[in-house]
Amino acid sequence: MSKERIIVMSDARSVHTHLHDYERHLAQLDRLRAILEEELAGARGPRAARIEAALDRMDRGLYGVCGRCGAFIPYERLLRTFDRPTCDACVTGPDAEHDRRPVAPRAGTAPAPGGASRGHPGRPGVEAA
Repeated sequence: MSKERIIVMSDARSVHTHLHDYERHLAQLDRLRAILEEELAGARGPRAARIEAALDRMDRGLYGVCGRCGAFIPYERLLRTFDRPTCDACVTGPDAEHDRRPVAPRAGTAPAPGGASRGHPGRPGVEAA
């Protein structure tokens, strides 16, 4: 088998794998949306506001991403605390060690003076949720 054919076959499997992962992700979001909407129906006061905020983050494509550091919140954690906007490490404390991925600043926001974020010390351009 030629090297080019192997590469094309490898790419095709990769595309199939990514498509499968994306379809699973969409199914998980659908399940979480159903849970949020069901919970919202019986919620009042601050709890209703937290659930509405979670649904808003979902609509904007930000649901499941920590609002402080940008780390992904695991699906299993979202099933238990589906309205929480931060990862476990940020709940523990802003200086906790954990995987952080860079997050682009939201449109219309600017880092605080000195390059530090207002929401996460030392994280330029990251706003607190």
